[in-house]
Amino acid sequence: MTTRERVLEYIEKGWDDTTRFHPKDEEAGVATLYGVPYPYTIPAAGMFEELYYQDAYYNNIGLELSGRYQLAKNDIDDILFMIERFGWMKNSNRHFHAGVSHPPYSSAMVRSIYDHYKDRSWLYGAYNTLKKEYNFWMTERMTEIGLNQYGGKNTDKSEAEKAADFCHRISGRPEGMTDKDLVDEYMIFCECGQDANPRWGFEGRSTVQIDLNCLLYLYETNMAYFSEQLGMNEEEKWLDASEKRKALMKKYMLCEEGYYTDYNFVKGTHSKVFSASNFFAMYVGLADENEAKCFVDNLHRLELRYGLAACEKNEYCDKYTLQWNYPIIWSFFQYITPKGLDRYGYKEKAKEILGKYVELIDLNFAKTDKIWEKYNGIDGSLDVIKEYEMPPMVGANASVYLAALHYFETGII
Repeated sequence: MTTRERVLEYIEKGWDDTTRFHPKDEEAGVATLYGVPYPYTIPAAGMFEELYYQDAYYNNIGLELSGRYQLAKNDIDDILFMIERFGWMKNSNRHFHAGVSHPPYSSAMVRSIYDHYKDRSWLYGAYNTLKKEYNFWMTERMTEIGLNQYGGKNTDKSEAEKAADFCHRISGRPEGMTDKDLVDEYMIFCECGQDANPRWGFEGRSTVQIDLNCLLYLYETNMAYFSEQLGMNEEEKWLDASEKRKALMKKYMLCEEGYYTDYNFVKGTHSKVFSASNFFAMYVGLADENEAKCFVDNLHRLELRYGLAACEKNEYCDKYTLQWNYPIIWSFFQYITPKGLDRYGYKEKAKEILGKYVELIDLNFAKTDKIWEKYNGIDGSLDVIKEYEMPPMVGANASVYLAALHYFETGII
Protein backbone atom coordinates (compact mmCIF):
# COMPACT_ATOMS: atom_id res chain seq x y z
CA MET A 1 0.00 0.00 0.00
CA THR A 2 1.11 3.55 -0.64
CA THR A 3 1.39 6.03 2.24
CA ARG A 4 -1.74 7.79 0.94
CA GLU A 5 -3.70 4.55 0.98
CA ARG A 6 -2.52 3.77 4.51
CA VAL A 7 -3.54 7.24 5.71
CA LEU A 8 -7.01 6.78 4.26
CA GLU A 9 -7.32 3.36 5.89
CA TYR A 10 -6.21 4.88 9.22
CA ILE A 11 -8.86 7.59 8.91
CA GLU A 12 -11.66 5.17 8.06
CA LYS A 13 -10.82 2.96 11.02
CA GLY A 14 -10.31 6.04 13.17
CA TRP A 15 -13.92 7.18 12.83
CA ASP A 16 -15.03 3.97 14.56
CA ASP A 17 -12.27 4.14 17.16
CA THR A 18 -13.25 7.71 18.12
CA THR A 19 -17.02 7.20 18.37
CA ARG A 20 -18.50 7.21 21.87
CA PHE A 21 -21.98 6.77 23.36
CA HIS A 22 -22.91 8.12 26.80
CA PRO A 23 -26.68 8.59 27.00
CA LYS A 24 -26.83 9.15 30.78
CA ASP A 25 -25.20 11.63 33.12
CA GLU A 26 -22.27 10.18 35.01
CA GLU A 27 -21.81 11.21 38.60
CA ALA A 28 -19.17 13.71 39.63
CA GLY A 29 -15.99 11.97 40.73
CA VAL A 30 -16.53 8.99 38.45
CA ALA A 31 -16.31 9.95 34.76
CA THR A 32 -18.16 13.29 34.96
CA LEU A 33 -19.87 13.26 31.57
CA TYR A 34 -23.19 14.89 30.72
CA GLY A 35 -25.32 12.36 28.91
CA VAL A 36 -26.34 13.02 25.32
CA PRO A 37 -28.80 10.92 23.31
CA TYR A 38 -26.74 9.86 20.29
CA PRO A 39 -23.30 8.36 19.59
CA TYR A 40 -20.77 11.14 18.88
CA THR A 41 -17.20 11.64 17.73
CA ILE A 42 -14.24 12.74 19.84
CA PRO A 43 -10.94 14.28 18.66
CA ALA A 44 -8.46 11.74 20.06
CA ALA A 45 -8.94 8.37 21.73
CA GLY A 46 -7.47 8.20 25.22
CA MET A 47 -6.78 11.93 25.49
CA PHE A 48 -9.82 14.02 24.55
CA GLU A 49 -12.70 11.69 25.34
CA GLU A 50 -15.47 14.28 25.12
CA LEU A 51 -17.82 15.76 22.55
CA TYR A 52 -16.01 19.05 21.94
CA TYR A 53 -18.04 21.80 20.28
CA GLN A 54 -15.38 23.24 17.97
CA ASP A 55 -13.91 19.85 17.12
CA ALA A 56 -17.32 18.44 16.25
CA TYR A 57 -17.67 20.98 13.44
CA TYR A 58 -14.38 19.94 11.88
CA ASN A 59 -15.03 16.24 12.56
CA ASN A 60 -18.27 16.54 10.62
CA ILE A 61 -16.47 17.79 7.52
CA GLY A 62 -14.58 14.50 7.34
CA LEU A 63 -17.54 12.38 8.37
CA GLU A 64 -19.60 13.81 5.53
CA LEU A 65 -16.79 13.30 3.03
CA SER A 66 -16.58 9.70 4.28
CA GLY A 67 -20.31 9.22 3.70
CA ARG A 68 -21.06 9.02 7.43
CA TYR A 69 -23.86 11.58 7.44
CA GLN A 70 -25.80 9.88 10.23
CA LEU A 71 -22.86 10.17 12.62
CA ALA A 72 -22.37 13.80 11.57
CA LYS A 73 -26.06 14.41 12.26
CA ASN A 74 -25.64 12.73 15.65
CA ASP A 75 -22.90 15.23 16.56
CA ILE A 76 -25.06 18.28 15.89
CA ASP A 77 -28.15 16.65 17.42
CA ASP A 78 -26.19 16.08 20.64
CA ILE A 79 -25.04 19.71 20.58
CA LEU A 80 -28.63 20.87 20.06
CA PHE A 81 -29.64 18.66 22.99
CA MET A 82 -27.03 20.38 25.18
CA ILE A 83 -28.27 23.81 24.07
CA GLU A 84 -31.84 22.88 24.94
CA ARG A 85 -30.72 21.64 28.34
CA PHE A 86 -28.44 24.51 29.33
CA GLY A 87 -29.34 27.37 26.99
CA TRP A 88 -25.91 27.18 25.35
CA MET A 89 -23.39 24.62 24.21
CA LYS A 90 -20.63 24.05 26.70
CA ASN A 91 -17.01 23.54 25.67
CA SER A 92 -17.72 19.81 25.83
CA ASN A 93 -20.03 17.37 27.59
CA ARG A 94 -17.53 17.05 30.47
CA HIS A 95 -18.54 18.54 33.85
CA PHE A 96 -15.28 20.38 34.42
CA HIS A 97 -15.82 22.31 31.16
CA ALA A 98 -19.16 23.57 32.43
CA GLY A 99 -18.19 27.24 32.73
CA VAL A 100 -17.04 27.90 29.18
CA SER A 101 -18.37 27.46 25.68
CA HIS A 102 -16.44 27.14 22.40
CA PRO A 103 -16.59 29.00 19.06
CA PRO A 104 -20.25 28.86 17.90
CA TYR A 105 -20.22 26.58 14.87
CA SER A 106 -23.68 25.11 15.44
CA SER A 107 -25.48 27.05 12.70
CA ALA A 108 -22.88 25.92 10.15
CA MET A 109 -23.30 22.30 11.26
CA VAL A 110 -27.09 22.57 11.04
CA ARG A 111 -26.87 24.07 7.56
CA SER A 112 -24.64 21.29 6.27
CA ILE A 113 -26.92 18.57 7.60
CA TYR A 114 -30.06 20.32 6.38
CA ASP A 115 -28.63 20.83 2.91
CA HIS A 116 -28.01 17.08 2.75
CA TYR A 117 -31.27 15.72 4.16
CA LYS A 118 -33.65 18.65 3.37
CA ASP A 119 -35.71 17.72 6.43
CA ARG A 120 -37.76 20.83 7.25
CA SER A 121 -39.31 19.30 10.37
CA TRP A 122 -35.83 18.71 11.77
CA LEU A 123 -34.73 22.19 10.71
CA TYR A 124 -37.72 23.77 12.49
CA GLY A 125 -36.62 22.27 15.81
CA ALA A 126 -32.98 23.15 15.21
CA TYR A 127 -33.88 26.74 14.25
CA ASN A 128 -35.72 27.34 17.50
CA THR A 129 -32.92 25.77 19.53
CA LEU A 130 -30.31 27.91 17.76
CA LYS A 131 -32.22 31.02 18.80
CA LYS A 132 -31.52 30.09 22.42
CA GLU A 133 -27.79 29.77 21.85
CA TYR A 134 -27.69 33.02 19.90
CA ASN A 135 -29.37 34.73 22.85
CA PHE A 136 -26.63 33.38 25.14
CA TRP A 137 -23.90 34.96 23.02
CA MET A 138 -25.80 38.22 22.68
CA THR A 139 -26.48 38.57 26.41
CA GLU A 140 -23.64 36.80 28.21
CA ARG A 141 -20.79 37.67 25.85
CA MET A 142 -21.70 41.21 24.72
CA THR A 143 -19.46 44.28 25.11
CA GLU A 144 -20.12 47.99 25.33
CA ILE A 145 -19.27 48.51 21.64
CA GLY A 146 -21.94 46.09 20.40
CA LEU A 147 -19.56 43.28 19.44
CA ASN A 148 -18.95 40.01 21.22
CA GLN A 149 -16.08 38.50 23.15
CA TYR A 150 -15.11 35.17 24.66
CA GLY A 151 -15.55 34.71 28.40
CA GLY A 152 -16.31 31.96 30.89
CA LYS A 153 -16.19 30.97 34.54
CA ASN A 154 -14.01 28.66 36.57
CA THR A 155 -16.24 25.89 37.94
CA ASP A 156 -13.94 23.06 38.99
CA LYS A 157 -11.06 24.36 41.17
CA SER A 158 -10.15 27.11 43.58
CA GLU A 159 -8.98 30.38 42.07
CA ALA A 160 -5.43 29.82 43.28
CA GLU A 161 -5.31 26.27 41.87
CA LYS A 162 -6.69 27.35 38.52
CA ALA A 163 -4.26 30.26 38.27
CA ALA A 164 -1.38 27.89 39.05
CA ASP A 165 -2.60 25.48 36.36
CA PHE A 166 -2.58 28.28 33.81
CA CYS A 167 0.92 29.45 34.73
CA HIS A 168 2.15 25.87 34.52
CA ARG A 169 0.66 25.45 31.04
CA ILE A 170 2.24 28.61 29.66
CA SER A 171 5.50 28.19 31.65
CA GLY A 172 5.40 31.56 33.34
CA ARG A 173 3.35 34.16 35.14
CA PRO A 174 2.59 37.37 33.22
CA GLU A 175 3.59 40.42 35.21
CA GLY A 176 1.03 42.37 37.21
CA MET A 177 -1.73 39.78 37.00
CA THR A 178 -3.65 38.63 40.06
CA ASP A 179 -4.95 35.08 40.40
CA LYS A 180 -8.38 36.32 39.32
CA ASP A 181 -6.87 37.99 36.24
CA LEU A 182 -5.10 34.78 35.34
CA VAL A 183 -8.21 32.63 35.78
CA ASP A 184 -10.30 35.01 33.68
CA GLU A 185 -7.70 34.89 30.93
CA TYR A 186 -7.48 31.10 31.16
CA MET A 187 -11.25 30.78 30.72
CA ILE A 188 -11.18 33.11 27.70
CA PHE A 189 -8.44 31.03 26.11
CA CYS A 190 -10.40 27.83 26.75
CA GLU A 191 -13.60 29.26 25.31
CA CYS A 192 -11.89 30.56 22.18
CA GLY A 193 -10.57 27.07 21.45
CA GLN A 194 -6.98 28.32 21.09
CA ASP A 195 -5.54 27.76 24.53
CA ALA A 196 -3.19 29.47 24.68
CA ASN A 197 -2.32 32.08 22.04
CA PRO A 198 -0.61 35.52 21.87
CA ARG A 199 -3.27 37.37 19.89
CA TRP A 200 -4.44 39.82 22.56
CA GLY A 201 -1.51 39.69 24.93
CA PHE A 202 -3.34 38.51 28.09
CA GLU A 203 -5.98 41.25 27.74
CA GLY A 204 -8.89 39.08 26.70
CA ARG A 205 -11.43 40.87 28.88
CA SER A 206 -10.77 44.06 26.91
CA THR A 207 -10.85 42.41 23.48
CA VAL A 208 -13.44 41.53 20.86
CA GLN A 209 -12.15 38.59 18.83
CA ILE A 210 -12.26 38.36 15.05
CA ASP A 211 -13.13 34.65 14.81
CA LEU A 212 -16.04 34.90 17.24
CA ASN A 213 -17.65 37.88 15.54
CA CYS A 214 -17.19 36.31 12.13
CA LEU A 215 -18.87 33.12 13.32
CA LEU A 216 -21.76 35.13 14.75
CA TYR A 217 -22.04 36.96 11.42
CA LEU A 218 -22.25 33.52 9.79
CA TYR A 219 -24.81 32.51 12.43
CA GLU A 220 -27.02 35.47 11.51
CA THR A 221 -26.82 34.85 7.77
CA ASN A 222 -27.51 31.14 8.28
CA MET A 223 -30.52 31.95 10.44
CA ALA A 224 -31.87 34.16 7.64
CA TYR A 225 -31.50 31.19 5.28
CA PHE A 226 -33.24 28.84 7.72
CA SER A 227 -36.09 31.34 8.15
CA GLU A 228 -36.56 31.52 4.38
CA GLN A 229 -36.51 27.70 4.07
CA LEU A 230 -39.13 27.40 6.82
CA GLY A 231 -41.32 30.31 5.71
CA MET A 232 -40.86 32.01 9.09
CA ASN A 233 -40.66 35.54 7.61
CA GLU A 234 -37.82 36.47 9.98
CA GLU A 235 -35.16 36.90 7.30
CA GLU A 236 -35.12 40.69 7.56
CA LYS A 237 -34.43 40.58 11.30
CA TRP A 238 -31.46 38.27 10.87
CA LEU A 239 -30.02 40.09 7.86
CA ASP A 240 -30.34 43.40 9.70
CA ALA A 241 -28.40 41.88 12.60
CA SER A 242 -25.67 40.65 10.24
CA GLU A 243 -25.38 44.03 8.51
CA LYS A 244 -25.20 45.81 11.86
CA ARG A 245 -22.42 43.48 12.96
CA LYS A 246 -20.58 43.95 9.68
CA ALA A 247 -20.72 47.74 10.06
CA LEU A 248 -19.43 47.55 13.65
CA MET A 249 -16.65 45.20 12.66
CA LYS A 250 -15.61 47.57 9.88
CA LYS A 251 -15.67 50.45 12.37
CA TYR A 252 -13.67 48.76 15.12
CA MET A 253 -11.90 45.65 13.80
CA LEU A 254 -10.62 46.84 10.42
CA CYS A 255 -7.06 47.96 11.14
CA GLU A 256 -5.03 50.66 9.41
CA GLU A 257 -3.29 48.06 7.24
CA GLY A 258 -6.68 47.14 5.74
CA TYR A 259 -7.53 43.73 7.27
CA TYR A 260 -9.80 42.65 10.13
CA THR A 261 -8.25 41.57 13.41
CA ASP A 262 -8.82 41.41 17.17
CA TYR A 263 -9.62 44.78 18.77
CA ASN A 264 -8.91 46.05 22.30
CA PHE A 265 -11.91 48.30 22.92
CA VAL A 266 -10.52 49.69 26.19
CA LYS A 267 -7.26 50.90 24.66
CA GLY A 268 -8.64 51.45 21.17
CA THR A 269 -5.89 49.32 19.61
CA HIS A 270 -5.67 46.39 17.22
CA SER A 271 -3.76 43.17 17.82
CA LYS A 272 -0.03 43.48 17.26
CA VAL A 273 0.10 39.84 16.17
CA PHE A 274 -1.07 38.82 12.71
CA SER A 275 -2.87 35.50 13.09
CA ALA A 276 -4.52 32.90 10.92
CA SER A 277 -7.75 33.64 12.81
CA ASN A 278 -7.98 36.88 10.85
CA PHE A 279 -8.90 34.82 7.79
CA PHE A 280 -12.29 34.01 9.29
CA ALA A 281 -13.38 37.29 7.65
CA MET A 282 -12.81 35.66 4.25
CA TYR A 283 -14.09 32.27 5.40
CA VAL A 284 -17.55 33.68 6.21
CA GLY A 285 -17.64 36.13 3.29
CA LEU A 286 -17.57 39.30 5.38
CA ALA A 287 -14.57 40.96 3.69
CA ASP A 288 -15.00 42.93 0.48
CA GLU A 289 -12.72 42.35 -2.52
CA ASN A 290 -10.16 44.99 -1.49
CA GLU A 291 -10.04 43.68 2.06
CA ALA A 292 -9.63 40.13 0.75
CA LYS A 293 -6.69 41.26 -1.37
CA CYS A 294 -5.13 42.84 1.70
CA PHE A 295 -5.44 39.54 3.55
CA VAL A 296 -3.77 37.73 0.68
CA ASP A 297 -0.99 40.32 0.52
CA ASN A 298 -0.26 39.62 4.21
CA LEU A 299 -0.49 35.84 3.99
CA HIS A 300 3.29 35.56 3.69
CA ARG A 301 3.54 36.51 7.37
CA LEU A 302 2.14 33.08 8.26
CA GLU A 303 3.49 30.93 5.45
CA LEU A 304 6.04 28.26 6.32
CA ARG A 305 7.46 25.32 4.41
CA TYR A 306 4.70 23.00 5.64
CA GLY A 307 1.69 25.28 5.99
CA LEU A 308 0.26 28.27 7.80
CA ALA A 309 1.42 29.00 11.34
CA ALA A 310 -1.25 29.88 13.88
CA CYS A 311 0.41 33.30 14.28
CA GLU A 312 3.33 35.17 12.83
CA LYS A 313 6.58 35.19 14.79
CA ASN A 314 6.14 37.55 17.75
CA GLU A 315 7.51 38.72 21.09
CA TYR A 316 5.72 35.96 23.03
CA CYS A 317 7.45 33.08 21.24
CA ASP A 318 10.42 33.01 23.62
CA LYS A 319 8.53 34.07 26.76
CA TYR A 320 5.75 31.47 27.12
CA THR A 321 4.70 28.05 25.88
CA LEU A 322 1.72 29.19 23.82
CA GLN A 323 0.90 26.28 21.56
CA TRP A 324 -1.38 28.30 19.25
CA ASN A 325 1.58 30.36 18.13
CA TYR A 326 4.46 30.39 15.66
CA PRO A 327 5.60 27.99 14.18
CA ILE A 328 2.82 25.52 14.96
CA ILE A 329 0.60 24.07 12.22
CA TRP A 330 -2.97 23.42 13.33
CA SER A 331 -5.40 21.74 10.95
CA PHE A 332 -8.23 24.27 11.49
CA PHE A 333 -6.31 27.06 9.79
CA GLN A 334 -5.31 24.85 6.87
CA TYR A 335 -9.04 24.56 6.19
CA ILE A 336 -10.65 27.92 6.95
CA THR A 337 -7.97 29.89 5.11
CA PRO A 338 -8.10 27.89 1.84
CA LYS A 339 -11.89 27.90 2.00
CA GLY A 340 -11.82 31.68 2.32
CA LEU A 341 -9.25 32.01 -0.46
CA ASP A 342 -11.35 29.80 -2.73
CA ARG A 343 -14.42 31.91 -2.00
CA TYR A 344 -12.68 35.02 -3.33
CA GLY A 345 -11.14 33.33 -6.35
CA TYR A 346 -7.62 32.65 -5.02
CA LYS A 347 -7.88 28.99 -5.92
CA GLU A 348 -4.23 28.28 -6.69
CA LYS A 349 -3.17 29.66 -3.32
CA ALA A 350 -5.82 27.55 -1.64
CA LYS A 351 -4.48 24.44 -3.40
CA GLU A 352 -0.93 25.32 -2.40
CA ILE A 353 -1.79 25.53 1.30
CA LEU A 354 -3.81 22.32 1.25
CA GLY A 355 -1.06 20.59 -0.70
CA LYS A 356 1.44 21.45 1.99
CA TYR A 357 -0.83 19.98 4.65
CA VAL A 358 -1.31 16.73 2.74
CA GLU A 359 2.47 16.50 2.29
CA LEU A 360 2.97 17.13 6.02
CA ILE A 361 0.52 14.40 7.03
CA ASP A 362 2.01 11.91 4.56
CA LEU A 363 5.56 12.71 5.66
CA ASN A 364 4.91 12.00 9.33
CA PHE A 365 2.57 9.08 8.73
CA ALA A 366 5.30 7.34 6.75
CA LYS A 367 7.52 7.62 9.85
CA THR A 368 5.03 6.99 12.68
CA ASP A 369 1.87 5.38 11.22
CA LYS A 370 -0.18 8.10 12.93
CA ILE A 371 -1.75 11.51 12.35
CA TRP A 372 -0.75 13.95 15.09
CA GLU A 373 -2.47 16.88 16.78
CA LYS A 374 -0.05 19.54 15.52
CA TYR A 375 3.22 19.93 13.66
CA ASN A 376 6.27 22.16 13.32
CA GLY A 377 5.71 24.24 10.20
CA ILE A 378 9.40 24.97 9.63
CA ASP A 379 10.79 21.45 9.37
CA GLY A 380 7.63 19.33 9.28
CA SER A 381 8.56 17.50 12.46
CA LEU A 382 6.74 16.73 15.72
CA ASP A 383 9.06 19.14 17.57
CA VAL A 384 6.31 21.46 18.81
CA ILE A 385 5.35 23.63 21.75
CA LYS A 386 3.66 21.33 24.25
CA GLU A 387 1.35 22.48 27.03
CA TYR A 388 0.54 18.77 27.50
CA GLU A 389 1.65 15.47 26.00
CA MET A 390 0.63 15.55 22.34
CA PRO A 391 -1.78 12.82 21.24
CA PRO A 392 -2.28 11.16 17.87
CA MET A 393 -5.48 12.43 16.28
CA VAL A 394 -8.23 11.62 13.83
CA GLY A 395 -10.94 14.29 13.94
CA ALA A 396 -10.19 17.66 12.43
CA ASN A 397 -6.80 16.63 11.05
CA ALA A 398 -8.32 13.71 9.15
CA SER A 399 -11.12 15.96 7.94
CA VAL A 400 -8.78 18.57 6.51
CA TYR A 401 -6.75 15.84 4.79
CA LEU A 402 -9.92 14.47 3.17
CA ALA A 403 -11.13 17.98 2.30
CA ALA A 404 -7.82 18.67 0.56
CA LEU A 405 -8.00 15.52 -1.55
CA HIS A 406 -11.63 16.31 -2.40
CA TYR A 407 -10.64 19.84 -3.46
CA PHE A 408 -7.86 18.57 -5.70
CA GLU A 409 -10.31 16.19 -7.38
CA THR A 410 -13.44 18.35 -7.61
CA GLY A 411 -12.44 21.97 -7.04
CA ILE A 412 -14.98 22.11 -4.19
CA ILE A 413 -14.10 22.75 -0.57
